[in-house]
Amino acid sequence: MSATDNTVPAADRPAQPAAPASPWPVFLTVSIASFLVSIDATVLYAAFSALRSSFAVDAD
Repeated sequence: MSATDNTVPAADRPAQPAAPASPWPVFLTVSIASFLVSIDATVLYAAFSALRSSFAVDAD
């Protein structure tokens, strides 16, 4: 490297800040998970009467 060379070696340069992460993959994942939980709860609520009658357990 000569005395008039103004380039800085890559190891001596400050690190570039990382680009901000997109929030959309997180939003999509949380939305799908919430939808699946609500569907699961709805199906179980609808199926409880059939499950209860199939086991035929008396509360007395």
